This record gives sequence, C-alpha cells and structure tokens, in this order.
Amino acid sequence: MQFSCLDGIKVCWITDTGDGRTECAIVLQVSESTCVLHTTSALNPGKSITLKIDEDHQLPAEVYGIEQDDFGCYLSVRTTKPWFPDAYIPSYLLPLEKSPAMRAAPDRD
Repeated sequence: MQFSCLDGIKVCWITDTGDGRTECAIVLQVSESTCVLHTTSALNPGKSITLKIDEDHQLPAEVYGIEQDDFGCYLSVRTTKPWFPDAYIPSYLLPLEKSPAMRAAPDRD
C-alpha cells in the first residue's frame, strides 16, 4: 500500500566526478520498497543513492524516475530491500487513495 507523507530525509550519492554529495529531501510518498522524494538536484534514473534514515541506519536505493518542476525534482526511488514500515516510518501518513489530491482528481477510464 502507498501512503502520502511529509517528512525529511538525507540523500547521499557520488557524482560522476567522484565527489560525495548530501542533500536533504522531502519524502512525499512511501511504500514498502519505494518512495517519491522532492530534491533540488536532478539525479538520473539508474543513479545509486543512500537514504540516511538516521545517524545509525542507511539504506542503499536507486532512482528509477524523475520529473522536474519549477522548484526542483521529484525522484521516484526504489530501495534495495523493504524499508517501510520496519526501518522507516514518517511522522505523518495518509493512505494515498484518501489524500486530498487523489480525491480531487477526475476518474480515469
């Protein structure tokens, strides 16, 4: 099951030149092995990243989709193993089908 959420998480990756980067991202959706993050950095599909759940827990993941807007990028991310709800639980959760955006969306046939 997918959930809408609002939480922050650190995302780490290695650039093509070998430099390490870390950015705080907003977690907007979460499921057992995926999430949607909003970042200021555009990371291409296939990019390996690390999600820092807290100071003691990190989880390898991979970007599998990207969509840009005026404020940054939405990254679709797949974790290497299930992380929700065992290793990570955002403070605020709402089942995706009950979120205001989903209720306002027109039915699709």
